[in-house]
Amino acid sequence: MPNEDPVGLEYVGEIPTAEQIVVALNKTGYLFEQKIAEIFSANGYIVATGRAFRDPDSGTSRELDVFASRTRIKKIPDDDYIVTSCRVICECKNNQSPLVFVARKKSTSDILSVATGHTFPFAKKRTGEGASLPTWETLELGRLHYASRDPLIAGQVVRMERKKEWVATNAGIYDSWIYPLAKAVVALQASPVTIASVHRVDLVFPLIVTPSSMYIIDGTGDNPIPEPRDHVTLVRQLDGLNISGRFQIDFVRADYLPHFIRTCINDFWMKVYNLGANDPDALTTGEEEDKELE
Repeated sequence: MPNEDPVGLEYVGEIPTAEQIVVALNKTGYLFEQKIAEIFSANGYIVATGRAFRDPDSGTSRELDVFASRTRIKKIPDDDYIVTSCRVICECKNNQSPLVFVARKKSTSDILSVATGHTFPFAKKRTGEGASLPTWETLELGRLHYASRDPLIAGQVVRMERKKEWVATNAGIYDSWIYPLAKAVVALQASPVTIASVHRVDLVFPLIVTPSSMYIIDGTGDNPIPEPRDHVTLVRQLDGLNISGRFQIDFVRADYLPHFIRTCINDFWMKVYNLGANDPDALTTGEEEDKELE
């Protein structure tokens, strides 16, 4: 007799149990994405999952796992406004393998250099010597940024995989993690403001959130020892046809994310907001109006 139930609902053995469904979804990472989105929402962010953007290379539509944003507005003299936005561009990687970051000691240039994605009312400002530098560097915002707290700067990341012995590999990390996130940073970069009375500052935070353990190792020492970390900032210089710049990407353990949001992202965002509130000219005067920093 043919099966009259096209979806097989009367055959218990042919459909997954509730537990099996949850296990399968956990492996895909979709539930993990929702948990990360909820953490941002609980911290006051406007959140979108599956945020679409146009691939700068191919022109096809792609999706970002989590896009979270917050904005504060300060009225300044002459009925002008400084709008300071915090935009988090987040990929969720339900990776279980340990990640190890290879780093070196940080220089002053590493601290002061701007990362691709941040946008200011003026791309450049004049220094005391009359030269023009990016607004980020002129105001030395890098010294206010949470990355300056770490004496090390990471330039490489590998995944530890257990085979016959532990193997360090970066297979798939740059092509599947780093480069797609850099594409999202470029594609979602804020457009110039066309309203004369509005001066907009957009701070961009590219994140990779994972449940896996993380370690950092100073590759310049004679006896390198991996140190466990909850958060590591990776810096990569890209020079493609459509994707180029200095990309500063934060890797954050999922359990640490609420603390990272409060003490790192929000802390820096509010420091820049307060800078504009207390000294509006610092952010509203300069050269090359409404251009993105690269």
